[in-house]
Amino acid sequence: MGMTMMFLTIYYTDVFKLAPAAMGTLFLLTRFIDAISDPLIGSMSDRTQSKLGRYRPWLLWFAIPYGLSCAAVFFSPDLSGTARTLYAYITYIALVLSFSLVVVPYVSLLGAISADSDERIAINTIRFPLAKVSYLICSLVVPTLIALFHNEVLGYRFVMAGIGLFCTVLVLLCYANTHERILPGQQEDLTLANQIKLVFKNDQAMIIFGAQIVIHRRNCRPVYHGYSVKKRHNKTYPLVSEQPNRRRGNHRDYCVHACVANVVPRRTLCSGHPLR
Repeated sequence: MGMTMMFLTIYYTDVFKLAPAAMGTLFLLTRFIDAISDPLIGSMSDRTQSKLGRYRPWLLWFAIPYGLSCAAVFFSPDLSGTARTLYAYITYIALVLSFSLVVVPYVSLLGAISADSDERIAINTIRFPLAKVSYLICSLVVPTLIALFHNEVLGYRFVMAGIGLFCTVLVLLCYANTHERILPGQQEDLTLANQIKLVFKNDQAMIIFGAQIVIHRRNCRPVYHGYSVKKRHNKTYPLVSEQPNRRRGNHRDYCVHACVANVVPRRTLCSGHPLR
């Protein structure tokens, strides 16, 4: 999911021709859906009773829907304005829900694999760095693969369908190679209100929450600089292209420029002067 989001804003506005206002509303709507669906999925997976375990069956059930929804988001059918917006909303919400149906049990699975806190920490010290490395690899490889196609629509369609298939295989491999060793015991049944109070008392959780707000805000800056700033000043800035040219290689350049826009001060981009 994080990998698809690296390309989704550019894809929606430049390739699928979705209105930026509709895209922003869609992203806001899905955050509200996430806030409701994730706790519900976590509660349901905790209460799952199966010979396969509590969490592993969810990986088996929703691996294929997750891969299909990833491919559907980037399929880019030729539709009218209203139908295009409706298609984007349906497919992206399906992607968000299918991702939650996989990732919430996947994260919870760690507590069922081992009762040793040191082992769980060791697993996380491997999982998180590898996740960041995979993002870096995808940010370089995926635009390069898309640039091999002379048609951007086909490029996104085939490359992201391959990514969806790859994700499905990885989720199924996780299901096949894990085993839940820790059986559920008697736990205190906390009400939703008490859980919310405990979250706000957790200073580490609040730090992570604040960091996520900053990250999501910065993720909006490439689109902001690519459209709002240029339209206001009627200039083409060296870090952002009007649209990726369809010549081979230029699509990758656009993505790199968008990433750089996240770390360059806004006043530098608005000045219209190239960086030295």
